[in-house]
Amino acid sequence: MRRPQVPPGTVGRFSPDGRTLVYGDAQGRVWFYDTRSWTPRGEPLAGPPVPVESADLSPDGRLLAVTWTDGTARLWDVAARRPIGGTAINTGGNWITAAFAGDGRRLLFATALGGTVWDVRPVAWARHACAVAGRNLTRAEWRAALPGHDYAPACGPAVTP
Repeated sequence: MRRPQVPPGTVGRFSPDGRTLVYGDAQGRVWFYDTRSWTPRGEPLAGPPVPVESADLSPDGRLLAVTWTDGTARLWDVAARRPIGGTAINTGGNWITAAFAGDGRRLLFATALGGTVWDVRPVAWARHACAVAGRNLTRAEWRAALPGHDYAPACGPAVTP
C-alpha cells in the first residue's frame, strides 16, 4: 500500500468516479490527488489561510464547493480551477458543511443554526442577477456574476426587481 505525502489536513472526499481524492489542508488549500499514483494533480486551489472545513464535488465532478473555518465558502469550476462568483460569508458563524443534493443542481451550505440552498445552474444565477438588478446586466456585471459564460442577458421586461 502506498501512502501519499500530504500536508496536515482537515477533510478528504473521493470524486464520484473514485479517481480523485479532494483534500483540504490546514492552510486553506484544496488539493486533487490521483488515486492510482497518489500524486497531486496540479497546484492546489487557494482559499483563505485557515483550515478547510468541508469540500464536496458535484455528481458530475465539474463543481467543487468548499467551506473554511473563518466562515467563508466558495464554489469552484474544477476544470478551469477558478472560483465561480464571489465568496459567500456567513456573518453568523462558521459553515459546517457544503454538500450537493441529488443531481447536483442544488448546493446546501449549512451552519449550526440552519442553512442556505443554492441553485447552481448558470441559468438560475442569470435569472437571479436580473431580478436583483431589475434590468439587463452590463457586460462587466455579467463577467463578475457568471465568469466564463458567454454574455447573454435575458432579463427582458418580465423581470421585476
